[in-house]
Amino acid sequence: MFETLDPRPADALLGLMAAFREDPREDKIDLGVGVFRNDEGQTPILQAVRDAERQLAETGATKVYEGPRGNQDYASAIAKFFYGDQGPKGGLVSFATPGGTGALSLAAMFMARANANATV
Repeated sequence: MFETLDPRPADALLGLMAAFREDPREDKIDLGVGVFRNDEGQTPILQAVRDAERQLAETGATKVYEGPRGNQDYASAIAKFFYGDQGPKGGLVSFATPGGTGALSLAAMFMARANANATV
């Protein structure tokens, strides 16, 4: 069933991560994974994250999934933070995404759909 499928090209991000691991320099910077690492190469849980998780566990009332527009109270608070009481010109639309790279992928697809000549 799969014999007609062509192999996909090598993943550039995985190649970058491999190049980082193989680089012997001690002052190198890992551009492959978007997470904080300490000097020992560990990804510690920051105290602010622990505090937020504890607060959510103590005050959370539900584990229901957000709708496709995301948490509208959160979106409104972020809009107020960035734009103040005036709000952005032309309004604001928010939507939920599967993580940061999912957001970038959706944004690029939306831009291409809105303008076939767009450069992403």
